[in-house]
Amino acid sequence: MKITNRFGLVLLAPLLASAYYLGSSELRSQLDASEDRRSTLHAELAKVTAAKDQREALATKYAAEQVLLSRYAGALPDTADTKTLVGQLQDAAWDSGVGLSFEAGAEEMQPLYVKVPLKVSVVGTYKAILEFLRRVDRMQRFTSVENVQIRSAKDGKSHASCVIAAFRKKTKEESEQKVPRR
Repeated sequence: MKITNRFGLVLLAPLLASAYYLGSSELRSQLDASEDRRSTLHAELAKVTAAKDQREALATKYAAEQVLLSRYAGALPDTADTKTLVGQLQDAAWDSGVGLSFEAGAEEMQPLYVKVPLKVSVVGTYKAILEFLRRVDRMQRFTSVENVQIRSAKDGKSHASCVIAAFRKKTKEESEQKVPRR
């Protein structure tokens, strides 16, 4: 009987070795597949992280542009809004210590915008008139001061006249009209 046990043991050893080899090769292929999957997932994670960073950068840029857009909306309004412009001019005149009178002119259609002129007369000291013009220059709204004429009077006051032009966006209908270029 001892011979048979040895013989069975001799036959059993190669069988166990082949089973171990087959099992380990299957495990090795599973490990290789898992490693490949892990590499793929790391590459996808890097892409997602880059996309997230790009999205955050774009969101920050968008927020900054929205702030600029809201800031410049008052600089070039959609409508003439002459009432607000006159109020701003009156505030500048009051703060500068000058008297102000004005007359609205006809809107002038330009290729990209509409010019809204106001003929302005200012009375005050020379220094106060200059301060008024500085305040007009610092207004949030786009304006231009044209044809400034200052003359002194006998009472120590100066009289100034000029055209203060504000600008506005064209309406859709106005944009569709042809305006000759100058």
